[in-house]
Amino acid sequence: MNFENEALPQKGYVASSVILTGPVDGIYTITAKQVKHGKPDRTMTMQFTRNGLAVIVGCWRAALGEAEK
Repeated sequence: MNFENEALPQKGYVASSVILTGPVDGIYTITAKQVKHGKPDRTMTMQFTRNGLAVIVGCWRAALGEAEK
């Protein structure tokens, strides 16, 4: 599985995205990437278990007002 979502444009950056990959051996990887003209790409990678990823998704849903009732 591999999902990539583009972020809203930011001044000075060509593109910003968040990429979710996995599971590989039960681990999901989230990578945040920014591309700027004439500069090296900025990349940050974090790894989570299935439960850890579920907690993050639950927090995002709660922030959107979609918490389970």
